[in-house]
Amino acid sequence: MKKTSISKTLFILALFLYATTGFTDDDFPEQAFVNQILNADSLPAGVIFTVREYDEDALYWVLPRVEKYMLELRQRFPKLTIAMVSHGDEIISLSQENKHNHKTTHKLLQKLVTQGDLLFHICGTMARMNGLDQDDFPDYVDVVPYGPAQVEDYLSLGFELVDLELTW
Repeated sequence: MKKTSISKTLFILALFLYATTGFTDDDFPEQAFVNQILNADSLPAGVIFTVREYDEDALYWVLPRVEKYMLELRQRFPKLTIAMVSHGDEIISLSQENKHNHKTTHKLLQKLVTQGDLLFHICGTMARMNGLDQDDFPDYVDVVPYGPAQVEDYLSLGFELVDLELTW
C-alpha cells in the first residue's frame, strides 16, 4: 500500500473516531446545512466552507468542526471536492511567525490539506491589511487575491456553501 493511501486511511479513521465522541448538533451550528447536503440524491459539485471572524484564535474552534463535517460528507460522497476560504482576522494565526503560538491549528490544518484533500485558501487582501503576504504563510495555505471572490468562484461552479461564522 502506498504511503499516501496509508495516510488517507489513518485520516479517515481519525475523523471517524472524532465524530463518534458524543457531541450533539447544538455543538455544531452548521450541522443542518451539512445534513441538507448529505440528504441530496446525487453528488454535489463540491462544498465550500467559509469563515470570517475578528478573533485570531477562531480557527482553533472552526477546524475541528470542518474535520467532523468532512468525515460525514466523505462517508456519503467519497469523491466530493471540499474547499474552505478564510478571510478574517483568524488568518493571522496561520502565519509562519505565529506557528509556535498556534501549533494545534497548524497541525490540524496541515493534516486536513495533505491527508484530507481540503482545498484551503485565505484572503490576500486581509493578509495585506495585517501586514502579511504570501511568503509569510506555510505551503499548505493558499493565499488568493480576495477571499469573497474565491467563494463566488466556487459558487459559480455549483458548490454548496456552509458558513462557519462563530459570532452569531
